Amino acid sequence: MEYRKRESDLPDPEKLMREPWSMASLLKDELPPESIPSVIKVWRYAINTHEEFTIRHARWVSRLYCLFNDTEDLWYYSAWYCDIETSAPLYAKLLKTEPEPNTFMPDTTHFLSPWENMTLNLTNQFKRINIQGFRPILQHKDGNTVQELLHFHELLKVDKYAAVPDACDDYYRELFNLIIQLPSLDSLGFDYDSKMVYLRLYTYLIRGSKWRDLSPRESVDLIRQLRQWVFTEHEKIKSGISSLQLFTTSPWPYGILLKAGYETPLSEEETQ
Repeated sequence: MEYRKRESDLPDPEKLMREPWSMASLLKDELPPESIPSVIKVWRYAINTHEEFTIRHARWVSRLYCLFNDTEDLWYYSAWYCDIETSAPLYAKLLKTEPEPNTFMPDTTHFLSPWENMTLNLTNQFKRINIQGFRPILQHKDGNTVQELLHFHELLKVDKYAAVPDACDDYYRELFNLIIQLPSLDSLGFDYDSKMVYLRLYTYLIRGSKWRDLSPRESVDLIRQLRQWVFTEHEKIKSGISSLQLFTTSPWPYGILLKAGYETPLSEEETQ
């Protein structure tokens, strides 16, 4: 209740910034036309990974899109800058200073080389750091981002594992180790469409009521099955073997989702 009260007390411009973005948002908050394709790509990536995408976030994408070739990187850094801007008033209130966002961390993480960044940190010549919105990027052996951990629903567990793996409890340490050992989605040949479908289903799968009851190896086996299912079904659709019909016919991994605690939709006979 207190949180809702604070939200209702926000000034109208701030309320607008926190609204979910859609194309209709352009009627209330215009963006440079040339940035719209990139905004749509990041919006698409966000909704398929169960991530929030606000008007403020869209603004940051429109500012940064020329700096990033990869949609995942553009989502990651725009989200980081967005969270820093959002949290600046809170930090200012705690520190009794002016609400000036401190973007030192994302600025140096992306725009400096790792050695350059490390040297800068060791010489300690910088202002107070604001790491609001940061989440670790873990990589597969081929150097590609582990998408399953970038959007894992228990981010504090991933943060702890990334910082000090041995401090993570046995279940999560084994689970995350096994996920990292999987081949990357790109190495398996996923194109962007199939990757988006997979990420939406994966972030749905791990929220199932029985997901936490599975052992780490059983969980990763389900992830492997889901990867294979999406890849196979996508190939069938591309080749014309399988078809889609809006709102009525679509491939759906019933067996895999059942193991995570989801229920099979009732047939017409069962509903009568």
